[in-house]
Order: sequence, then structure tokens, then C-alpha cells
Amino acid sequence: MSPSPGSKVASRAIKASLDAILASMDEDSEYVQLVAHHRRKFKVPWEEMHSFLEQLCRSCLSVLTAQQGRDHMAMQLRRLQQDLKREREDFKAKLVECNLTALKQLDVAKGGSGSWEDNDKVIFYEPMKYLSEAHRDLVLMVVKEKLRQLLEGTAPGSFLSELQRSLGLDPASLRQESGQKAEDVEEDDEEEEENHALEVARAAARRAQDLLAVSSKELEETKKSLVQLQVQVEERGAALAEAQQQLEAGERYRQQLVQAMDRLKDQGLEPMEATFVLSETFASLDGTFTDFESLFENAPEDCTSENVAQWHRQHGIQSLVSVDIQPDAVRRRSSLRCRYQDPQEAQEALQLLQDTVVTSEGGQSQVHAKRAGEGLVARVKSKARGKVEEADGKAKTERAESKGIDKVREELRKGSQADGLCATGDGFREGKRETSKPRRADLQAEVAQKSQQLEETTEENKKLKVCLEELQAKVRQLMGNCKERGMEKEIDEIATNIGLKRVLSCPSRFDILYQDAFLRMERLERLRAQFQAERSGSNQEAPEASVRSLIEHSPLVILQQLLSEGPAGFALQGGSPKRRLLHSQSERTAVPASSASPASPTGRSPGAATIAPRPFPPSAHAPKAPSPKAPHAPRSPVLPGLRPRLHVSASAPSLPCALPPLWKKRQ
Repeated sequence: MSPSPGSKVASRAIKASLDAILASMDEDSEYVQLVAHHRRKFKVPWEEMHSFLEQLCRSCLSVLTAQQGRDHMAMQLRRLQQDLKREREDFKAKLVECNLTALKQLDVAKGGSGSWEDNDKVIFYEPMKYLSEAHRDLVLMVVKEKLRQLLEGTAPGSFLSELQRSLGLDPASLRQESGQKAEDVEEDDEEEEENHALEVARAAARRAQDLLAVSSKELEETKKSLVQLQVQVEERGAALAEAQQQLEAGERYRQQLVQAMDRLKDQGLEPMEATFVLSETFASLDGTFTDFESLFENAPEDCTSENVAQWHRQHGIQSLVSVDIQPDAVRRRSSLRCRYQDPQEAQEALQLLQDTVVTSEGGQSQVHAKRAGEGLVARVKSKARGKVEEADGKAKTERAESKGIDKVREELRKGSQADGLCATGDGFREGKRETSKPRRADLQAEVAQKSQQLEETTEENKKLKVCLEELQAKVRQLMGNCKERGMEKEIDEIATNIGLKRVLSCPSRFDILYQDAFLRMERLERLRAQFQAERSGSNQEAPEASVRSLIEHSPLVILQQLLSEGPAGFALQGGSPKRRLLHSQSERTAVPASSASPASPTGRSPGAATIAPRPFPPSAHAPKAPSPKAPHAPRSPVLPGLRPRLHVSASAPSLPCALPPLWKKRQ
């Protein structure tokens, strides 16, 4: 069968289009690279590769063309279906319009009465009118024959079955219809179940989302609380470690206190006085205080504390607490130990004394910063423990470090002076500066190291102070618990036996000051009596009034009580007049005025909670009288409490210049 002319034209068009496509592909760089790559990879000649690609493109184009044709036919079919659907809708609209017209005509024919008696049948659509006359007669005759058979009962079964099938009354149709209805009902049920399950699932999903949001919020809060707990655990761990260190430091400090107590006893102090020093140390540590001490050497021999105090007042330094003068008979020089409350004023006083002339009463003067070899040796030390630090040896260590720092500063000053002397020659000056720079850097590094050591020592002193306060609080808590459990008498007896009663009783500063004044008065009387007895053979002079006779005429009530009760009256529990009113008569021991005397021990009952100072007989404790040719000690102010009436002559040894460091002003 020869191809038609139309197919030939189509094949030629396809070939022309294929040639044009291949020609355009030869100009594409990606196509050329792909062909060259496959040709090299599979080692195919260029002609075979070109023919293969031509056949491949031709087949692809044919398939594409056929696919486009099928798509065109499918498009035409869809267009026809759309036209048919549109025509059907138009036909239905026309049929509705025809029926409406027939109803209107019937209504008009009946006169608008609306009754259906005359004609009870209304045919809205009559298919017979669309048939021809012959077809209409044929249809009527067939219908007539079939009706007669049905009425006579002679209709064949095939006709009846066809009629039932056409009417949809056959069993198969009925079953199919019932099955479809059942399927529809099942589908409806399934759809309802699915919808119900979907609603349940959506509600569960919403609840899950709400729970997830609440859980996320709780998780965030838990994370935050966990971070806070971790921080608190770290802080508690640090606090626990610090408390452990403080406890260990307190234990070490307790051992140092015991050693300090032994050292005080080794220095010749009686047990009562050693206990008195320790109790005053605890009393001084009840509050928080800090004082700064400066040591000045090479002072004039006859310089007094009044001169130093006047010098401080002239320069506006008001935080001076006390001045202690330590004479040196060999060098004919004295050392000044000044204590300040304000560290800035202590530093200011130190700088001012380096370039200031201090004039004594005898006219002697000393320029501290000008004399070579006798320069000022000064130190400023932060103290928070008083005698306790000096007992455990820390003051000596700080003094050595201070002297080392002062020595380095002196070397720096000498180095700077040597640099000034090198200004005469240019070459010599440059060489000297080059050699002094490394030395100066080393000295500065050493000064920085010593300063850091001083700071570390100060921090350690502060920690020791805190440990001591905690130890004292624990001791008081222990005594309170013992009193609550009814062991007060046993504890008092134990404390009395071991010498800690004064530590636990903690006398007030009022008691301590007047008791110390009384003890000093006793010692002064013994020294005066011994001194007058020794010089009575050589020099006959009018006897001087004793300190006791001056106190007897004093208007101060407390001094009268001192004479009547003796030193034991101030060693009682709550020794001051105000404290004695707070205790009952059963807890104190009454001391008669006739049996109390400064030179005899005061009696006390066996169970009394008192520690009375042991009296010192003149023969056992009186020191040797000084030689008449020995130089007199420098003058110093008398005790503050006895200044209005007590005066010490120049021939008798004077009291110490300043109170011991136990009486420090609390902040």
C-alpha cells in the first residue's frame, strides 16, 4: 500500500524540522562538549556518533509528534463534550419552558378555576408528537397489543421479564439497588465514623499541644531553677570551704593563744596577771577595731609624749591614740611608738616626720631625713589583735619586712642621688645611668614583692580576727548551754581552777582601768618606800605625801571604793558598781572594809566565783633602787584617771608613758 500524499508531506516536514534542530544543536557548546565526552569515553568515531544521535533525535521527535497529536485529539474530544453538555442544558431549559407554557394554556382554557374534574390528566411532555404519523400508529398498535396480552394474561414471560427489567422491578435490579443503598448507608456510616474519629484525633492533638506548651514552660522554669540551684550549690561550697578554713585558722589561733599565755607566764607575770591580759584581749576583741602603729627611731633622749602630741596637733592630726617612748641609755636616743585610728593620717604623719624637726623640752632636736646612717626607720602596720599578734611572733615578721622595704627605699634614694652626681660629665653620666637602670628595676620589683607580702599579711590578720571572734562566740554559746542545763557551778569551778574565769566573765573597761590604776599605785608606793629608805641615811628631806593619802581626800566615789574594797572588789563577777547591782547576794562574796588592804590578800569564801590578784610583798617583788648617778627616765604624763590630784616627783621613777595596747579605742 503506497503512502498517501499527506503522509509524504508530513514526513518531509518532520525531516526538515529535524535537520534544522540538528543544525542548531551543532552550534550549542554544551551539546558539542557532551558529544565529545561520550565519543572519547566510548572511543566511537565521529561519523558513527553523529548518525546515532541523528537516529535518536528522529525517534524522539516522532514520539513527541505522536504525543502532540494525541493531545490534540483529546483536546478536541473535550471540546465536543463541553458542547454536548451545553446543548443538553439548553434542551432542558427549552423543555421546562414548554411545560410552563402548556400549564399556562391549560389554566387559561379552564377559566382560571383550577379544578381538575373535566380533565384529570395533564401531560406536560408528549413524546408521540415528535414521531411521524406511521411511527405513531405503529407505536400505538404495539402498545395496544401488549396491553391486551397483559389484560388477558397471555403475555409471554420474556416480555414480562423485559418489562420488569425496563421498569427496574427484576430481582437483579432490586438486589443491585438494595446493595447500592446498603453500600451508601455503609459509606455514610463509615464517613460519620471517620469524621468522629477525626474530631477525636483533632481534640487529642489540641490537648497534646496544650500539654506540650505547659511542659515546655515547666521545662524552662526547671532549667532556670536548676541554674539557680547550681549557683547556690557553688556559693554554699565556697562558703563551706571558707568556713572550714576559718575553723582551721581558729584552731591554730587557739593554739597560739595558749602559747602566748605560756610566754606571758615565762616573762615573770603571775597567773592572775597573765589571765588578766588574756581576758582583756578577749574583751578588746568584742567589738570591731583597727589601729595603725608607727615606729620612729633616733628621737631625742629627752623627748616626751607631750612634745609628740603637740607636734601632731600643730599639723592637724587628730586620730592619735597613744604615744609610747622607749629610751635607749646606751645610744642616748629614744624610739617613738605612735598609734593612729586613721591610716591616711598615719601615712601623713610618717611623711611629715621625715622632713620635720622635732624639738624636745631641753632644746635638743633631730632632723630625721638629713642624718646619714641615722635615718628614720618607720613602719605602718594594720593591727586587729593587739598583744595577741605580738605574742605569736607576727609583729616581728612584719617589722623585719618593713625594715627590708625601708632599706630598699634607702638604696633607691642613694641611687637617685648618685644619678644626680653624674650630671657633670656627659659620657660618665650616660654610662652611670645605663648601669643604674637594671639595678633600679630590680629594687622596684623587690619593693613590689615586699608590698604584696605586707598586703597578704594584713589579709591574714583580718581572717584571724574573724576566726577569733567566732571562737569567742562559740565559747559564750557553750557557757550559755551549760547554764541552761544546770551546770553553771561546775563550769565556774572548772574555769576557776584552770584560770579562765576572768576570760569568761569579761570585765568591763571601767573595772580593768581602775584595777590597773590600783596595782600601779601599789607598786609606786613600794618603790617610793624602798627608795626613801635607801637614801634616808645620806639625804634627810621632808617626807612626801603618799598617793594613798591623796586618794583618801579625792571627791571620786570609785577611788573611795578602791580603798575600802581593795583590788579584789574589782575582780568580782560584775566588779563595777553598775554590774554588782545585776547579781544576787548569793552569787558574790562580801569583803569587809577592815580586812581589805592594799598590802594584804583579801579573803574569799571557798565557792565564790572570783579571781583576786595576788598581793606582792615588798621584800619579794620590790625592784632594786636605781643608782643616784644613773640618768633619770624621761618625763611622761600620769594616768588619765588620776591627773587632777596625782603628781609624781622627778626623783621617783615615773609610770610608763602610755597605756599598754590592751586599751584601744573601739570603732
